[in-house]
Amino acid sequence: MAKLEISFPYRTLSTKAATAYCAVWAAFGVWLVPQLVILLNFATAPLDPVLRAILQILFVFGSAAFFAYIPFRMVTTCMQGGTIAANQDGLGVPGTIFGNAKFRPWIQLKFAELQHGKIYLNFGGTDNVTIDTKQLDRSNLEQLLLALEVWGHKAVLAHSLIEARDQLQNEKAGIEEHGYTQMWEEELNRRFNSTNFVPLEPGSKLRSNSLSVLKQLAFGGFSAVYLAEDEHRNQVVIKESVTNAGDGSHEKALEFFKREALFLSGLHHPQIAKVLDDFIENARNYLVLQYIAGENLRELVRKHGPLSESLVLKLMEQMVDVLVYLHEQDPPIIHRDFTPDNLVLRSDQTIVVIDFGAANEYVGTATGTLIGKQCYMPPEQVRGKSAPTTDLYALGCTASYLLTGHDPEALMVCHPRQENPKISEATDRLIAELTQQDSKKRVQSAQILKSMLQKQKQKPDQAQNQDQIGRTMESTGAT
Repeated sequence: MAKLEISFPYRTLSTKAATAYCAVWAAFGVWLVPQLVILLNFATAPLDPVLRAILQILFVFGSAAFFAYIPFRMVTTCMQGGTIAANQDGLGVPGTIFGNAKFRPWIQLKFAELQHGKIYLNFGGTDNVTIDTKQLDRSNLEQLLLALEVWGHKAVLAHSLIEARDQLQNEKAGIEEHGYTQMWEEELNRRFNSTNFVPLEPGSKLRSNSLSVLKQLAFGGFSAVYLAEDEHRNQVVIKESVTNAGDGSHEKALEFFKREALFLSGLHHPQIAKVLDDFIENARNYLVLQYIAGENLRELVRKHGPLSESLVLKLMEQMVDVLVYLHEQDPPIIHRDFTPDNLVLRSDQTIVVIDFGAANEYVGTATGTLIGKQCYMPPEQVRGKSAPTTDLYALGCTASYLLTGHDPEALMVCHPRQENPKISEATDRLIAELTQQDSKKRVQSAQILKSMLQKQKQKPDQAQNQDQIGRTMESTGAT
């Protein structure tokens, strides 16, 4: 199959903006040039008249060339425009007034979001790209959003991008056939050919039409997560997984999935999203999870910056309560993905663990895939062997992220005090102990960590804690 590529025209500068910039630049030149001429006359007064005249002529021509270049560049940029091109390797965007066109690999994309009609892309450091959606027709905008979702999936994609794509698709559903639909289906099939997995579209029905998919929240190489609605119009989360039917471990993994789904549906803890149901349909395995309204910790930090030490200690105490409950099950349940993305702060200021269920165990067994983000994974998890201290390591990494606003460096002991000197030495030591690379040197149980936190939380200012969490929840409007 030929490699899928998309391209469409795009102007980095609109006609209206170019006209405004040219007018301002011309006015600036009319004011500045006479001032510079006066300064030049004063500076060259002692010189020979002939040399002085030559310098003045050169200055006039140089100034004219400089002040003419900027409007010329603006006009040509506006008139000629450019092309946005994308394939599985990367994204190419046209040049700006002061820069040339550049191709950027998807692997360098760190973050993408949609705000105020503009798509902001960060390719690391100061390498930022802004795309004005007003310069794209609806069809091309949909293609760009799909490209970001399919090819840029390893980056942090703001939910606003997924919502915009879903809105465009829902508006077009049943109205017109998109010329690229088949090509995108082939691309998705190519990407997920090991599992024959293509995500469901909004409006898809499941469980004898009792569940309706509202929108896609996320997808990876082996699963997808959807926001859905049940027959009573209650919102739920559906986690979808599939394995290769030709894989010899398929039957074993399927049996494991059923057993673990049944077991986890019996868990009852106010800070764990409940597993409401599980079923198999069209050779795909589904978990129906309780929908938790709120904002995950990554979104919280992204909007408000690093949290205060006292607040982080309070949140850590709530997190460890969940791990105490899970690790005291028989046998102990290991989450394996205890990260800011899977922890939601509700309006009542409680932490709830989401995206927790049998699918994590199931997918890991069926595909041999590492569950979890690598910078939150200890060495033993990378090697495929997890223990209760694995979750404690992830909790320490999560705490470091909350304190600094940056993901920790993979397979390194976390010392958040190095980035934020305001953090106490005691808290820095605690997080360092949680993130030791040798599991035997870590805090050995959630119960021990709970006792340590109860002592530690008294040290930072509690009033600051309550003040920040109140402001945070008020500004987020979580319900």
